[in-house]
Amino acid sequence: MKKSVVRQVLEMSGPCISSDLAERIQWQYPSMSPEAIRKMISRSTDIGKLPFLKFSHNRRFIYLKDDFGSFKFWRALEKCMYEANSTYSHAILAVINNGGYLKVKDFGIVSGSPIKQAKHLSYETVLRNLLSAKILRAVYIDGVGDCVLINNNIANDVNIRTMANCESFFDKPIFELVKAWLRNLGLVAFNQIKTKYDGEGNPVVGSFEWDMTAPSYVSPLAEYVGGKLMPGFVACDFSLGFNRDEITTAAAETFIRKVQMTKSSRASQRIMFVIFARRFGKIAFNKLRSEGVLAVTIANAFGNKVDESLTRLSRVVQGSLSIEKHPDELLQMV
Repeated sequence: MKKSVVRQVLEMSGPCISSDLAERIQWQYPSMSPEAIRKMISRSTDIGKLPFLKFSHNRRFIYLKDDFGSFKFWRALEKCMYEANSTYSHAILAVINNGGYLKVKDFGIVSGSPIKQAKHLSYETVLRNLLSAKILRAVYIDGVGDCVLINNNIANDVNIRTMANCESFFDKPIFELVKAWLRNLGLVAFNQIKTKYDGEGNPVVGSFEWDMTAPSYVSPLAEYVGGKLMPGFVACDFSLGFNRDEITTAAAETFIRKVQMTKSSRASQRIMFVIFARRFGKIAFNKLRSEGVLAVTIANAFGNKVDESLTRLSRVVQGSLSIEKHPDELLQMV
């Protein structure tokens, strides 16, 4: 059976945005009119169109149904999502940048979508739609809890489970370090720090969930209103993944989206935005700083020795170091 023109082009060039597909067909078949090409694409039974994720001028991401979830599907989609800059692209990239998985409890913190805000989709709606579109899939990881994974048919679930357990091992101790750091600096009300581990719900400032929040009576965050001292707030997120090298530009832009939307909805409230990470890419760091975000690394706050020790310990937790093969390194850590 002869392959359709659309299938031939997608097999050769891979998934792409609909306008790019039309251009590729036009290049191979210059005698075809743009209208004929549009009709050919819309009538093709070989292709899938990714729901929810739309690009400017109502363009769509198009792929062969056989390619859904493949390496080339995700490689092309990730490239296109940087252009989309939409609610769904931020959420998908957040999962990708976290190593391909995310705890369900953290989705509202990391996805860049609010709990509820006028003219914006809630993070619960975004998550539900991504699961129904099979872009994400739900799993339960022992010791971690309910998670969502990128629906990549070449993904190694064993590796993802190892990474997830490693991050869960480090999260709480580092949160406690940062709480002590904020208290010692006198930035926050001593006994009013809230973290995502303190209860069932995540801390909230504005219409967003955060990893850690606290009221602050430090000038210039606090101000007198009607003769009463009103606190400002510190809103802090963490990106401590030991499975990635640094905060990417995409991850920084998702955090900046939270910052900008919070500022617009809480214009009268003074808020210091902080993001903790192990590393920042240069462009990502500059973008965060230009938005007034305090971008802090573990090494900046606690010293290089602490950061290096955490890195080595993470290798132990993930199983890449063993006492038989690396006795000197493990003894040095002790």
